[in-house]
Amino acid sequence: MENLENNTEPLVDTLGPEMVERWKNEGKLYRRKIEPILGAEKVTETRVVETRLPDGTLESSQEAKPGDWVITGSKGEKFVVTQKKLILYTR
Repeated sequence: MENLENNTEPLVDTLGPEMVERWKNEGKLYRRKIEPILGAEKVTETRVVETRLPDGTLESSQEAKPGDWVITGSKGEKFVVTQKKLILYTR
């Protein structure tokens, strides 16, 4: 785990009241960094995709439908995305 005490970059709480107010006043959108994709699998049957933390805690659970893609992030996390989003992620 990264030691945040020595990190000189400011942390931004994108859901905090300061950012919500900023979005209302300035109308700016902020992009998050997308981690490398290790793999992608096209979904052919509806299924539930789960990502678990190293201790076994459920981090996320998403339904994947035919035509969606399940991508695997650099840390093994799974995300369900549409064909359109997959194209954006892989440009």
